[in-house]
Amino acid sequence: ENRNRLIQIMLLKSLLQVSLGFQCSNMLTALPSSFLDPLLSSALMEDAELRLFVLEILVSLIDRHDNRPKFSTISTVPDIAVLKLKVDKCSRQDTLFMKKHAQQLYRHIYLSCNDPCNVQAHYEALYALLVMISIELANEEVVVDLIRLVLAVQDLALNNEDNLPAYNRCALHALCAAYLNLICQLTTVPAFCQHIHEVIEMRKKEGPYLLPEDIFVEKPRWSKSVEHLSADLLFLQSKVSEVLGGSGYNSDRLSTPYVPQLT
Repeated sequence: ENRNRLIQIMLLKSLLQVSLGFQCSNMLTALPSSFLDPLLSSALMEDAELRLFVLEILVSLIDRHDNRPKFSTISTVPDIAVLKLKVDKCSRQDTLFMKKHAQQLYRHIYLSCNDPCNVQAHYEALYALLVMISIELANEEVVVDLIRLVLAVQDLALNNEDNLPAYNRCALHALCAAYLNLICQLTTVPAFCQHIHEVIEMRKKEGPYLLPEDIFVEKPRWSKSVEHLSADLLFLQSKVSEVLGGSGYNSDRLSTPYVPQLT
């Protein structure tokens, strides 16, 4: 079994090296089912090191505009204009790719978030993957689903049915804050940005252990207070649905909690 694992590590390392130098405009060609299915298989999910390789390979293949280095650290940037992101309109092939594989990717992200073996590198890779999908492959429907997914990750940290340690719960809250801070600025809906920024400001005062600036550092300052969070420290699905619905987004879908789907 150990030999088998070493072979898997070598293969995934090689794949990561290849993917770093690989440029492919069509995601259907870059990530066909024959490649994506084994990559997202449950066998690779169970090992923390292998899972990290898989996340990095996905990020590398989806990032076609070299935006990844801009997200090497997780933060709540007040103005994403400073990142000078390169964003193209979502192509027809990208839309087809997401129609075919979105649920598979969302499920992988959701289950990866719920792993107690995650360390900072896993959260950085998960954040990068969410961001790359948002920048490279997102039409309006995908944006709605990514927001639902991240709000479900917040619920996962809140309800804690699988008894995640306090650090991992704080890390998930911080990951959600960083992602929602980015996506609200990409959607440019003022009322959405306002809700996200109000929660972030409240966390700075009352719960800094729920923000990336306190968690994704060399000495994380997490807190057991994550057990008891007041509503004003949380991103509210009802509020997000209301403000985005007012700007033409699908509010019915936004108010439906995300549930991982077997594809």
